[in-house]
Order: sequence, then structure tokens, then C-alpha cells
Amino acid sequence: MNRTFIFRGDGSDKFWRVSIEDTTLTVFFGKSGTLGRVESKTFPSGVEAEKEANRLIAEKLKKGYKEANTVIFGEEDFWNMIERARKNSEGEVDYQASVVSEMLSERPVAEMIEFGKILNRLLHASYRSDWWGAAYLINGGCSDDGFEYFRCWVILKGKKAYDEACENPESLAKYINEENIGECEAESLLYAASTAYNQKTGKSDFYDHIEKQPLPEIVFDWQEGDDSLAIKFPKLSKKCSALGF
Repeated sequence: MNRTFIFRGDGSDKFWRVSIEDTTLTVFFGKSGTLGRVESKTFPSGVEAEKEANRLIAEKLKKGYKEANTVIFGEEDFWNMIERARKNSEGEVDYQASVVSEMLSERPVAEMIEFGKILNRLLHASYRSDWWGAAYLINGGCSDDGFEYFRCWVILKGKKAYDEACENPESLAKYINEENIGECEAESLLYAASTAYNQKTGKSDFYDHIEKQPLPEIVFDWQEGDDSLAIKFPKLSKKCSALGF
């Protein structure tokens, strides 16, 4: 979150800006055109920081402050939210997705929709043969739906995990262990934004706002039942075998 508000009137011209990084809320304020002052406070969780930021924003709006520009929810905001939720949930994916939904419920509806659009873009970009092969090894098989849930699981691991997997899915070996092997899926992330939207608006038309692009055609460079995946991903294959898959 990074939002700026302006107050002009009664001889005053001042700004107030709020931002959140992980669990730290920072406020910048002062006369327009100056650096102003800075105050920061760290909260036990990102959710609590988000709630406090929204409470402060409501106070400023009541006092006559106006938002300086349209709120833009971009990929940086998306990944910051994923990371804050991951830290709050200790990596338990369904709980992490519920924390994301709770955070989104405190945001404007437009930001919920932008979250959904960004998630769709990330899922679209990772719809690849090599990712599907990695999912097949890690989960001991992978259906169409399972592949979508697997990509959500990778996204919940954070930007670094996602970007590294885009470079080489074998990098995902570091994220699998005895507890999650065979169950690396996070279907619940698909519904985090729509759940928040439904609760806030009382409407069920969330997906009408999300333009879903057709998935690209995949040309598989591996086959089931042979050693093509072991050759393609030797380190990942070795670790999965050691974990019983």
C-alpha cells in the first residue's frame, strides 16, 4: 500500500501519505512541497497494519483530505501482499490464502479486481510444458486442474520463487519436503479476491470484471512413463525420488 492525500483550505496546503512494508506502517506528513515528517510503527502482523492504515485514511477523509490520484494496485503491491500473508501464516497455504482474502477485504473493490487480473496474468505466463513437468514430478502426477493449483502454490511461495521457476522450474526443489511432497497445490488462492469482493459488495459478478485470456497451446517436451523428466530435471527428480515420489 502506498497512498497520498492532500488537504487544501483555511490557508493550509499539506499532504499525508501512508505506506506499508511487511508489518511496518509508515506515515509521511507536512506542508506540500516539503519533505515533511515521518513516523513508523511495526505491528504483530500485516493484517493489523493494513487495518490501522485504513482507520487512519478514514480519519483523514472525514477531515477533508482528498486522495491525490487514483489508487493503482500493481504487481509490487500484489507480491507485497503475498509475502505479508506468507509470514503471517508460516507458509500454510490455505491459511495464507485466507489471510490474503482478509487483507483484500480492507481494500477498495478496484484493488480486489486488479489482484484478480494480476493473478490471471501470472497463471497464464506459467502455463508451460516445463512447469507442468515439474508439477508432475513433485505431485506424483498432474491433471489440468492440478496444474492450475500447483501454479497457485508456487505464487504463494513469493516473487523470488516464481521468478526463479520461470527461469528454471528445477529451482522448486528447495521448496519441497516430507510434509508437502505430493500435495503442492493451493486452489484456495483462486478464490481469495472473489471471496473478499462478494463479502464487500454482496454481488457474485467478480469474474465479469476479469478478462480471461485463452491459455496458450503447450507442446510437451517430456512424456509420462519414461526417463524424459529425470533427464530434464535431474536434481528435482532425485529429490522427489528420495521423498518417495
